[in-house]
Amino acid sequence: MERLLLASVSTALLGYVAYAFLRRNKSSRKHGRAALAADDQQFTRPATAGGVSQRIAKARANCFGRQTFEKLTAEAAELSARGAFWSDPLFTHDDSSLFMDPSRPPEDWLRDGERGKVIKGAEVVWCPPPKFCTASRPLGKRARDGGATWLYGDADETGAVSAGASQNADDVAQGSLGDCYLLSALALATRDSAVCDDLIDDTYEDVGIYGVTLCVRGRFTMVWVDAHFPCWRPANAHGKHRRPKPIYATSTDHREIWPMVVEKAYAKVAGSYEAIGRGGRVAPALETLTGGAAWSVDAMTIPWKDLRRAVEDNDVFVGAGSEHNLSERELEGVVGGHAYSILHVVDVGADADRVRLLLLRNPWGKSEWKGDWSDSSSCWRKRPDVAAAVGNKRSHDDDGRFWIQLPDFRQRFRTVDLCRVKNGQLKERNTLKERTAAESAADAEAAATDDDWLAEIPGASRANDSPKAPSKKKSKSKKKHKKKSKR
Repeated sequence: MERLLLASVSTALLGYVAYAFLRRNKSSRKHGRAALAADDQQFTRPATAGGVSQRIAKARANCFGRQTFEKLTAEAAELSARGAFWSDPLFTHDDSSLFMDPSRPPEDWLRDGERGKVIKGAEVVWCPPPKFCTASRPLGKRARDGGATWLYGDADETGAVSAGASQNADDVAQGSLGDCYLLSALALATRDSAVCDDLIDDTYEDVGIYGVTLCVRGRFTMVWVDAHFPCWRPANAHGKHRRPKPIYATSTDHREIWPMVVEKAYAKVAGSYEAIGRGGRVAPALETLTGGAAWSVDAMTIPWKDLRRAVEDNDVFVGAGSEHNLSERELEGVVGGHAYSILHVVDVGADADRVRLLLLRNPWGKSEWKGDWSDSSSCWRKRPDVAAAVGNKRSHDDDGRFWIQLPDFRQRFRTVDLCRVKNGQLKERNTLKERTAAESAADAEAAATDDDWLAEIPGASRANDSPKAPSKKKSKSKKKHKKKSKR
């Protein structure tokens, strides 16, 4: 076991020679990114006495896999003194972290996108950001200490960034894995900068350690991951064509890695990447990412007033799952059995002239609805009042965003998933002042009232909880496989 851990550390040291140099370079290249302001609901991120948010503090006290914060702090100090980087012994850089049964991986697991062509003859490697990012050095600076970061870029060109200021729904891009439900939820979470700022603990990023705060079984839990990610490259390629490409989730800005970090933590809790790639619901993924209360409703029956209220509520995230038993012709560009984010709604006109539209996003970052009110539809010219109501939220690119009318939405989508980040939780996170008993009681009553209307939506049902960890039996089989491979 000691030799195995030593080999992992040695691999990390070799892979991070360039990375170590880059981490010590404090300069950063500023870059901007277009974003839709209406999709980013801004909150402040307070610090506790220890300098971190209450959510991160709670998660540090409840670390996944007994990798305590105190233990990681000691390891980080030792690694920093040696100029080394962390390699996670619980989620190793081999097939046991990729597959549920490493001895029998799926034949078609490596694809160009979730449903793209199968990639054959590729070499799978685990790489740090400098190996696969399109930038030669990290372009962001952490707001807390000015240190260089690969997590996100300098969106507003101020020289310092935070997750909430940088992250945007359009950043999230799906890879070979069927975890659209998770990535749609992650895209929705970017609307709340407080959730974004509390999602990743970058305290020990300089030694390749990231902490992701997930709500597992009702408790905020810190899941530590290292900075190596599974990539592929053609086995017979040379020169620039040998640059590794990430296999799973990425950012559409290929110079940052925050979606990859969150997805890796989710996979670690479940036991492997394959375990989270067999489909799921947006609602429980939202619960895991936010700690909120999630509900699922039939898309055909949910009243418009409730759907509109949920999308317009800054504290509620809304996703949708498409029908899986319709033909491609009937779906008209909507991907069957797929998860989407609902970002915005508009309601224009009255009676026969009334138009009710929803703005959806495909986590693939492409493939859109092709019917009425799609990007190239003539409906926009016929109804300039609707075009004016939509304003700058209308896109002409194949970026995964599209508008769809309510009747078309109901015919092609099966479920609507809603998750409330409770007002009480936001107030706990966003204020440091002491509250009186009366004020606390009033907050609790208001939060309960707000939750009631979600529960009272016709047909609403509670979502299941967080990703399930692998059974002990499965874990043992993995260990046996590792020993066999070692021999």
